[in-house]
Amino acid sequence: MLKPPSGVKLCMEVVCIMFDVPPKMEADPDTPGKKIANYWDAAKAQVLNNDKKLLNDLVNYDKENISVQKINKLTPYIQNPEFAPAKIRTASIACEAMAMWAHAMHKFYHVNK
Repeated sequence: MLKPPSGVKLCMEVVCIMFDVPPKMEADPDTPGKKIANYWDAAKAQVLNNDKKLLNDLVNYDKENISVQKINKLTPYIQNPEFAPAKIRTASIACEAMAMWAHAMHKFYHVNK
């Protein structure tokens, strides 16, 4: 996908954050001199390039050792109504599952703590 729906991009941002994949920093077309994070290109290159590895990484994620810094980055996404799995489903069924996974990891962190 060259121009994915916003729900797919949002989901890939979260997955990149969870797997410590840094975004590609690009010039902001609206604000000269400012850079914006492009998680979509990073996700295509490092997350979506091997579907079997992605599935394995999701299933075997080290949920016992999620850092507080990662949770702090994740929390605004979890609280965003646009990141609700049902909303993400309108863009992609596969991304709905990843959004559900991200919500579950966030909840697990707080229950486990």
